[in-house]
Amino acid sequence: MFGRLVLVPINKVAVYEIQHQARCRCAAVGIACERYRLKHNTWPSRLGDLAELIDPNDLIDPCDGEPLRFKLLDDGAVVYSVGKNGVDDEGDVFGDFGDPNDVGFRLWNADRRKVAPAPKAPDDFPTP
Repeated sequence: MFGRLVLVPINKVAVYEIQHQARCRCAAVGIACERYRLKHNTWPSRLGDLAELIDPNDLIDPCDGEPLRFKLLDDGAVVYSVGKNGVDDEGDVFGDFGDPNDVGFRLWNADRRKVAPAPKAPDDFPTP
């Protein structure tokens, strides 16, 4: 009985720790991407282009041991991990109602960074 009470929370802590590592790695790689963009005036085409800017060990996804994922988008790029579900959800780092499927770091093109924020939801709209 006591073992079950202790092991369940320890398992949850381990999952959160791995996701925390994934977020930190994605942020570090995102910063390297921004440094690359500043130097070359374009996003890297793949994470391998960041060899001079970041330790190769930081390019490994702690959730599955594979390289972190990188995707160029029309308005920027995203660096992401598969997250706790272990499924590549194509960089869905925002998710519905704040529950993302992937864990990652979203990068915006410089011309998109001064865009006004989206309007807030009406007060009668339920928030999660």
